[in-house]
Amino acid sequence: DTSICEGESITLDATSNIPVFNPTQTMHLVPSEYATIQLAIDAATNGDTIYVINGTYIENINYNNKDLYLLGENRDSTIIDGNQNGSVVTMNGNSVIDRFTIQNGSGTQNTNSTYSGGGILVSAIATDTTYIINCNIINNIMDPNNSYSGAGVNGTGKTYIDNCYIANNDCECYGSGTINGYVSNCIYENNGRYSAHSSKSIDNCLFINNGSRTIFATNKVTNVTAVNNADGLFWIEYNNCTIENIVISNTNPNHRNLIVIDTINVSYSNIDTSLSKNTYSNTSLSDFGLGNINISPQFADSANGDYTLVPGSPGVDAGNPDLNGNGIPWQNDPEDQ
Repeated sequence: DTSICEGESITLDATSNIPVFNPTQTMHLVPSEYATIQLAIDAATNGDTIYVINGTYIENINYNNKDLYLLGENRDSTIIDGNQNGSVVTMNGNSVIDRFTIQNGSGTQNTNSTYSGGGILVSAIATDTTYIINCNIINNIMDPNNSYSGAGVNGTGKTYIDNCYIANNDCECYGSGTINGYVSNCIYENNGRYSAHSSKSIDNCLFINNGSRTIFATNKVTNVTAVNNADGLFWIEYNNCTIENIVISNTNPNHRNLIVIDTINVSYSNIDTSLSKNTYSNTSLSDFGLGNINISPQFADSANGDYTLVPGSPGVDAGNPDLNGNGIPWQNDPEDQ
């Protein structure tokens, strides 16, 4: 017997292994208490947690403007499958989704008859904050004839996407992987074009084999490795973009790294900035600052997906020596190491 919230108790088997998190006043269990996730959401009130045991749930769920924490048992085996019948998850309220695979979404119709948000549609109002963490967002393929944005995630300016695997998603227009929000510690793989569109920031992410204009109109990109993406890895337009601590490796000589239409600042990156590998509408818009190199990055085992740098790689210890900007060199600052 495990006690939860002042006397209320449930019985868990030894394999449940609920992770450490802050329990809310009421916890709703799927499927032992509620047969579907949506039934648990319908019964919940603001501040509740819904805990979902491993399994595949053929559903298209909606938070119904509630502030909820939706927690899966295991991100690889707790699966919400949208069955190509709309957005898999519609988030609103100040809400969290944590440790799920979200797949086979087709999006929700907009007022102009296009569709957005294949895997996750965040329809939150301006003051709401949503967190998408520790999830696999995969195989959300939207109709190329009427899809508009966010095949994987259609977020807002207050959406935070962290430690997610975002793969094999596609839509015709903007954000095959994600659109909007703050992105960190994620892997983007085999998504269509505009894989990460209009992000507030992208930090500590890996981009592999994505479509053209992979990172589009993003304010700040730091600590990113990009391998064999299509033409126009960075498309800089509509905003001033800072790029720092980037490693680019591309075996196709015809694929450009930068297409610069607005102002860009690049520093401490392993990138070919020559005219043969980039397109500049006006070279005066480009500021190539300190620490840039153009040398083979020497990955540990790229054939098996290990894109860390080997000891002795020219990229090791070549990043910004004061990444957090506090004036302390990296040798004496654990945050920079």
